[in-house]
Amino acid sequence: MNVMAGKKTTITAIVIIVLLIGMYFAYESDENLIKRGRYALATITKTQYARGGIRVWSTFSYRGVNYKVDGIHPIPELTIDDVGKRFFILFSPESPGSHSRLTNYMAPDSMQYVPSEGWSEAWMQEHFPKVVEYVHDTR
Repeated sequence: MNVMAGKKTTITAIVIIVLLIGMYFAYESDENLIKRGRYALATITKTQYARGGIRVWSTFSYRGVNYKVDGIHPIPELTIDDVGKRFFILFSPESPGSHSRLTNYMAPDSMQYVPSEGWSEAWMQEHFPKVVEYVHDTR
């Protein structure tokens, strides 16, 4: 019996260590997104209800390449009827298709041009400070 208790303790310790390492890398990845990320406009292409909110599919362009991303968002932020609308998105220049965060701020209809490199945080802070505030508050 004593050997089994020792094995369970060892397995539990290993699981906790792996979880802590995973949490650290997720935190670092999120911090890196905020520090080095770029902003663009994402067009919502599809929505559906999901547990915990609405699953949203969207597309955006970076350096002439179109990326498709999806995620679950709380219902007050986005609605099932937002298909075709454009929202600001923060993305990682190193991995735009796999590391991004759609905001709940719709772009003005008059905004048509997005630089191929996206916008820097400094530009967004000057022109759309609420978007930057949202990104920093939701990490």
